[in-house]
Amino acid sequence: MSWAYLSKRAQLRTENVALLKEGFQEAQKNPYHRTDNPSGIIHLGVAENQLMVEELLQRLPTLLDLESRHLHYGHNTGSQELRTQVAKLINRYFNVQSEILPEHITVHTGVTSAINDLAYVLCDEGDGILIPTPYYGYFDQDLYLKVHARAIPVHIGSAREIFDEQAHIEQLESAYSKATKDDKINVRALLVTNPHNPLGQCYPRPVLEALLKFASSHKLHIIFDEIYALSVFDHVLESRTPSNSMRSSLSRVKQPFMSVLALDNLDELIDPAFTHVVYGLSKDFCLNGFRVGFSISPYNQALREALKNIAELSWVGTPSENIATNLLADENYIDWFLTTNQRRLSEAYSRAITLLSDAKIPYLPAQAGHYIWIDLREYVSGSRNQEHELFRKILQNGVYIALGDAFHSEEPGWFSLTFAVEGEMLRTAVSRIVEVLVKFRDN
Repeated sequence: MSWAYLSKRAQLRTENVALLKEGFQEAQKNPYHRTDNPSGIIHLGVAENQLMVEELLQRLPTLLDLESRHLHYGHNTGSQELRTQVAKLINRYFNVQSEILPEHITVHTGVTSAINDLAYVLCDEGDGILIPTPYYGYFDQDLYLKVHARAIPVHIGSAREIFDEQAHIEQLESAYSKATKDDKINVRALLVTNPHNPLGQCYPRPVLEALLKFASSHKLHIIFDEIYALSVFDHVLESRTPSNSMRSSLSRVKQPFMSVLALDNLDELIDPAFTHVVYGLSKDFCLNGFRVGFSISPYNQALREALKNIAELSWVGTPSENIATNLLADENYIDWFLTTNQRRLSEAYSRAITLLSDAKIPYLPAQAGHYIWIDLREYVSGSRNQEHELFRKILQNGVYIALGDAFHSEEPGWFSLTFAVEGEMLRTAVSRIVEVLVKFRDN
C-alpha cells in the first residue's frame, strides 16, 4: 500500500529527521562489535553514554520491587514517590532559588514527549517556536508530530557569535519579525538547550538573561531543555585543549552550567509563569531506553493542569517508574554515580580530542554532553550536497556521525560525533573517518 492511502499528516516528513534516521537505521541493521562484528557500523551519531553500562547493569536489577499496586493504574502525571525524588534531585543539584515541589513536576515518556506535550498545550496548529541553531534535529519532529507546531530555526551567526548575547537578540528579533509579519506565523515560544546540543557548551548568564528578556518583550513562553545539566565535565578535565588542534573561531570557555531555575532575578526578567524546564534520565543517568522525562513548571498551575488533561498519551510504565524512584532515592549512590560519570566523560573527551588532534580534524571544544562538534568544512567547499555525500561515504566505511544539516547548521561541513564510548571503538571510528577524508580530498 502506498503513502497516498494514509492521512495527510502521516505523509508529511521533515528532511532533517530523515537524514538522522538514515544513519541511525543503517547502524542498527549492522551494529559494530569488537569481536563478534568488527566490520559493523560504529554508532556515534546519537548521544548515548556507554561509559556507565556495567555499573547500571549491576545496580538496576536490584531496584525493581513491584507490589500489587504497581499492576493497577497509577497517576498519569507520575507517582507522588517519583515526583518527590525528582524534586529532591533538582533542589540538590540545580542550585534553585525557589524550592521545587512534587506538584511542580509532570512525568512524561522521555524529554521528547515532554516537549511534544508542552507544544500541545502552548501552540495551536501552525503556531511557531523559535529555536537558535544549530539545534538537536529531532526538535522539528517533536514539535510537529501530533501538534503540527512549526520549528523556526534562528541562525545566530558564526561560531564565535553562538554564545554572544547581542548576536542572539538581533537574530531572534529578526526571525520573530519575519515569522510574524512576513510569514503570518503566530510565534508562541522560544526553545533553548542548555547545556547546548550539539555544541557541548553552557550558556553564559548574560545570554540566559537576554533570552528571557526577549521572550518577555513578546509575551513568549520559554522552554529550557536542561537534559545534560549533570553531564558537565570540564571541571574535572585533566588536560586543556591542545592549541595546535584548533582551526575554528570558537575558543573553549570554562562556563559553569546555570539552570534558569537558579536565577535570583528571574521575576525581573520575565513573568516566571512563562518559564519552563524539561529534564530526564536519558543522558545524565544513561537510561535512554527507560523513557522517563519531566517537565518542571513551578509558576504556572494552569499549564500543569493542561498537561494533566493529555497525560494518558505519555504515561510512564510502572516498571520504569519504580526503578527510577528507587534509583533517585539513594542519594549516596547518586552522588557517586554523577561524580564517576563526569570523571569518565572528561577522560573520554580527552581521549577523543587527542585522537582528533592527531588526525588533524578540527573541532569546537566542549565542556558538557556526550558529543563533539567536528569541523570538516574544508572537505565540502561550502556545498550541502558534498556534505551529504561525505556523510554517506563515512557511513559506508562503517561510522555513523550526524551531519550538520540535520541540526540546521548554517555552514555545510559540521558533524556531531559522540565520544562517550569505549576507547578502542572510538579509535577505530576516527581511523575509519580519516580513511574517508583522505580519499574524499583526493577526489
